[in-house]
Amino acid sequence: MKRFHIDVEIGPLQVVYRMTITNSVEVDYTHKKRTGTTGEFARVKLITSPNEAGNGFQFKSTTVNNIVPDTYIPGIEKGLLSVIESGSLTDVPVVMDINVVLVDGAFHDIDSSELTFEIASRAALLEALRMTYMALFEPVMKVEVVAPKDHALTIIEDLKSRSGRIRGQVSRGDDVLIDAMVPLSKMLGYADTLDALASDSATHAIQFDHYLQVSLEHPDPPFRPAAAMRLVSVGP
Repeated sequence: MKRFHIDVEIGPLQVVYRMTITNSVEVDYTHKKRTGTTGEFARVKLITSPNEAGNGFQFKSTTVNNIVPDTYIPGIEKGLLSVIESGSLTDVPVVMDINVVLVDGAFHDIDSSELTFEIASRAALLEALRMTYMALFEPVMKVEVVAPKDHALTIIEDLKSRSGRIRGQVSRGDDVLIDAMVPLSKMLGYADTLDALASDSATHAIQFDHYLQVSLEHPDPPFRPAAAMRLVSVGP
């Protein structure tokens, strides 16, 4: 990378968490500002609700009779995406699998623009996120370990101590293949631990499988205190 002059930041591995909403919220927000002889105006009424898992962000307008002209719709969507993709509420991306519907609004012939609707929709979504419960999700990895049979029990107990779920074991001669699901946050530095447990005689493979909601009973829920404080103070 240095040879090709690629700038990179080097540091410890980080786990990418996700958040999503768990209930529907309706928000009616008006952006109104006047500076001298010019002004800014846009009103949006949004309904936010959880989307089906894996469907990501979806937006549509159900307004009729040109209540919000089509020329302003791209600005609304841009404002919503700026919140969803920025991670502005916490140190993790804000939401996944969220559905937003524009059900009403208003504009001014002179003071409205695509930018004013972008500002209004961004503020409206931030307000909606403050009003709903945000559930935290963590990546869960499919873990396969091949180790001598006399080390299998020790390795399985270690995986269980990492909140892992053992799905099965398959004999391979003198070795055993251990199949497990383990949160990524518990697998950082696992290679060194495995070498120590199996005297350098085991191999493993890890790949992403799915996201799973962090339990409310989690003894040390990641980000929750920080997220709560940021939700109170963040502005549009």
